[in-house]
Amino acid sequence: MAAVLLIDAAVFAFGPESRGVEDALSSLAGFVLVLVVVYWLMRRAFAPLRTLAQETAQISSLVPGKRVTEGAAVREVAALQTAFNAMLERLEEAQRTSARAQLAAQEEERRRVARELHDEIGQGLTTALLLLRHEREAADPQVRDRLDEARAVLKDTLHGVRRILAELRPESLEELGLGSALMNLARRVTAASGIEVRVDLPPTVPRLPRDVELVVFRTAQEALTNVLKHSEARSATVTLDVDDSGVRLQVDDDGRGIAPGASGRGTVGMAERAFAIGGSVTVSARPDGPGTRVVLTVPRERAKPVDGGDSGSCSEADSASRTDSAALARGADPQPLRPAEVRS
Repeated sequence: MAAVLLIDAAVFAFGPESRGVEDALSSLAGFVLVLVVVYWLMRRAFAPLRTLAQETAQISSLVPGKRVTEGAAVREVAALQTAFNAMLERLEEAQRTSARAQLAAQEEERRRVARELHDEIGQGLTTALLLLRHEREAADPQVRDRLDEARAVLKDTLHGVRRILAELRPESLEELGLGSALMNLARRVTAASGIEVRVDLPPTVPRLPRDVELVVFRTAQEALTNVLKHSEARSATVTLDVDDSGVRLQVDDDGRGIAPGASGRGTVGMAERAFAIGGSVTVSARPDGPGTRVVLTVPRERAKPVDGGDSGSCSEADSASRTDSAALARGADPQPLRPAEVRS
């Protein structure tokens, strides 16, 4: 239609039967008006497609649950929105299945390595210590000092092996539950680094699905590892909440904070583990002071408590028997956990 008006305007202006300049200008004005109307109609027609493109650009493969807005006025665009969301559902489920299989394989490899360390290296070091002790009893005084030095080196190595075993295979997680595993993790980190790690738990931590407990524990472990390696922090706090909305783990430190846009392998690993169980992880600067905050959230439908009681680690009676990991690291006498570490 615009082309017809353009030809008509040219005929009016320059044809042998010209109707005058006024007719030509009138036709050109009509042509411009048609162009404006067509442009407006095209923008309105393609607006849902632009919105769809913007929303799809914001969707991340590691942040589940995000969908494009449906209900466009144009039927074809609405069908495209529905099909795209359905594709996202299938893709996320396939990715979760793959991620769960990968996590299971990783944990199985961790258990295999832990068994090898325990059965081969651990037992070998223990036997060597016993042999050295036996030899020391019959050795000359000059040799005993050397044997003592060798035994000290072997003891340090054995302690290192046991620490690695605890990281590879957190037995307290399977035996006592998530609360106890987090407390033991905090103690190990404090004893190894001197960084004071507080653990804030609800009065009762229910047993959760095994994969959820494992991901929560590994996320806390990775976050505290990052604190040790990069933050230059003096203290950290691990907070766990389990309520009707789901599971929320928060790890704060008072270190130098995270660089804008930083995303290391540890951060990606935490996000991948969370995605496998339908959760998500955010890493950001603390809003209430210096340092970094790591937050893992798992919705209720993915983290329903399992029948069979709670983790048995957070009651007031039990808290009295638990010791402050910071005191152990300083070499002081063990003291009961501070009230802030077990909520009433």
